[in-house]
Amino acid sequence: MAIAPAVAIASLVLVAATLITVRSTAAQSTVAPTCSAGTAVPDPANNPGLVSDCEALLASRDTLAGDATLNWAAGVPIGDWDGVTLGGTPQRIRELRLSEKLLTGQLPAELASLSQLKVLNLGENELTGEIPSDLGGLAHLESLILGINQLSGSIPRELGGLSELRILGLAENNLSGTLPSQLASLVNLQGLYLSKNDFNGEIPPQLGDVSNLQDLALAHNKLTGPIPAELGGLSNLQSMQLGDNELIGPIPPQLGDLSRLLSLDISSNQLTGEIPSELGNLTSLEYLHLNHNELSGSIPAELGGLTDLLFLFLNNNQLSGAIPAELGNLRSLGWAQLEYNQLSGSLPSELGNLSNILRLHLHGNRLSGEIPSELGNLTNLQELFLARNELSGPIPSELGSLTDLQDLILSSNELSGPIPSELGNLANLQSLELFDNELTGTIPAELVHTCIVI
Repeated sequence: MAIAPAVAIASLVLVAATLITVRSTAAQSTVAPTCSAGTAVPDPANNPGLVSDCEALLASRDTLAGDATLNWAAGVPIGDWDGVTLGGTPQRIRELRLSEKLLTGQLPAELASLSQLKVLNLGENELTGEIPSDLGGLAHLESLILGINQLSGSIPRELGGLSELRILGLAENNLSGTLPSQLASLVNLQGLYLSKNDFNGEIPPQLGDVSNLQDLALAHNKLTGPIPAELGGLSNLQSMQLGDNELIGPIPPQLGDLSRLLSLDISSNQLTGEIPSELGNLTSLEYLHLNHNELSGSIPAELGGLTDLLFLFLNNNQLSGAIPAELGNLRSLGWAQLEYNQLSGSLPSELGNLSNILRLHLHGNRLSGEIPSELGNLTNLQELFLARNELSGPIPSELGSLTDLQDLILSSNELSGPIPSELGNLANLQSLELFDNELTGTIPAELVHTCIVI
């Protein structure tokens, strides 16, 4: 029997409705659970803040991870999520540590929703893109570490609102632009690490107001202008790294007020003028790198008061005058580079008091007179470079006592007399250069293993 058209249409509608209902029910059964379902966040009704944190991370997971994998999921307890640390009552996300996780994404603005976050460490990944200005709203943040990534753009001035911040680590990225003066508002900041980026412009003098700062690392950028004298007000500073920039002008004598300073590196700039004698007040200093500038004048005798100094690099400048005998007081010194200046006069015999010296580089100057026999007291010495000077007289036989010596470079001087047989005692010698002198005799047979240039 044929079915009436109206009945057939009604039957089709009923079948379609049934299929829609079945599919809808199936779809609902496969919908991913949410942070409020009770698995990721136990007792979600009493932990609304943690639910909010959970949802923020889920929303940012794919953007942040890129090609990497994070186990963030509503079906996994949030305390077991990669990099997540909880704290407080009621619990919130306090730390997010995902360094060296091969993240290839970008910084999601959703991270700014983690309102109780204290530590955000995403360093040593492959993150790209810019730093979201929203992160400036993380009022409790104490540590922001994004170094060793591929981030670009400028530092958002909004980060100056992170009043609890102690560590700001943005080194080794592709960041550019000028340093925002708002960083001076970070009154609790102890470490500012911005080295190895493309920052330009001048160093904000306002940074001298960050009185708790201990480490200032701005090296390997394109910073210009003078070193602000205001940095001398950083009374807690222990390390100042400004090397490999385009800074000009003199070294501010106010840097001599940094009584706790352990390391001062302002090498590879375009600094001019004399080395301030006030640097001799830095009695805790261990590293002094002023090399590769255009500094002139004499070496201040006051540097001889830096009795804890381990490294003294003054090379490749335009320094003149005599080497101060007071440098012989630097009993802790392990490496001295004074080469390629215009130093003159004789070598102070007091250099023989540098009992811990390993490398003594004085080549490429205008030093004259004889080589002091006292250099034979430097029993730890491994490298002695005196080439390209105007030294005269004999090679002291006492140099044969330097049994750890590996390189003895005396070429291009006016040395005369016989080559001491005592040099044959230098069993560790690898390189001996004596050419362009007026020496006589032969090289000791014991040195046949050595690379010799006569």
